[in-house]
Amino acid sequence: MDVKNVRATDFATACKQDSDCVAVIEGDCTANRCANAAIHRSDFQRYRQTCTGTRDPLAECRFEVGERAICTAGRCSAEP
Repeated sequence: MDVKNVRATDFATACKQDSDCVAVIEGDCTANRCANAAIHRSDFQRYRQTCTGTRDPLAECRFEVGERAICTAGRCSAEP
């Protein structure tokens, strides 16, 4: 997997409720920045095996990597 171009769709994204979802970094997932996508909790360990980025310490993030995201229309999302 190309860590400079990771997509949430590389992982499970189907959900039934918010607690199914965790926030992740899409794109360069080795960078320290705010989460901008979400995947199903069951795939988070696989995501972490590749992606090491965490929160940007200077940024105000709506979602941080590993925090619960939201389930919208059956898909995990980091969008409001």
